[in-house]
Amino acid sequence: MDSLLQHPELDGTSFYWPGNDTGVLLLHGLTATTVEMRRLGEAIHRQGYTVAGPLLPGHGTSPEDLATKKWQNWFACAADAYQGLALNCSRIFVGGESMGGLLTLYLAAQQPEIAGIMLYAPAIKVKHIRWAQYLAYARPFPAKKSVNLEMLWQGYYVNPLRAAAELYRLQRVVLPRLPKIETPALILQGRLDQTIEPSGAQLIYDCLGSQRKELVWLDQSTHVLVLDREFDRVAQLTLDFLSRA
Repeated sequence: MDSLLQHPELDGTSFYWPGNDTGVLLLHGLTATTVEMRRLGEAIHRQGYTVAGPLLPGHGTSPEDLATKKWQNWFACAADAYQGLALNCSRIFVGGESMGGLLTLYLAAQQPEIAGIMLYAPAIKVKHIRWAQYLAYARPFPAKKSVNLEMLWQGYYVNPLRAAAELYRLQRVVLPRLPKIETPALILQGRLDQTIEPSGAQLIYDCLGSQRKELVWLDQSTHVLVLDREFDRVAQLTLDFLSRA
């Protein structure tokens, strides 16, 4: 693990926990590891579901490694994990935090049979991200503006701007596909989010072609709402969605 990894003592490797024939795929965000989704995955698995959380390429290694990856690498990993679940599960839900939310949307566009999607602070709008590809030449690994050391989150202290540029490219791929996605959707967004633009959650809600969709605002949550102070509500909303879809 790189020295720039926050909380290196935590287990950020891929996980797969067998359960019933309903699978739940959980995808972490940019610069993070599976620690981001592990607590939610454990809550879902306790209810009997089969749960998988892959570690996406370039994560949990080094910022330099992440800077070499394309969004297609991340999506290929997510798609492989989905196919792995499909071998043992008759129904599959997919959920993602931040960038993981965009991968979730793109997977839903490719796999309309997905039973439902859960989007946690989906990163469809990030201020100034369009300039990342140019700024990367001058300052490839800027430190993050704010880091919550008390949160048990694992990931890089820096933002590899080449990876941020790939996130921007992923945004541009996902956005025009939203009207064609008809999968039932749950969108959760923290009002205190300073990492992405919270208005992106409303944009996704408005553009999604899904007849069954719900947007829930969390008044006390920041960006990583799957680990924040309203986690219990996040988990309950997720479980309610899984049981209804």
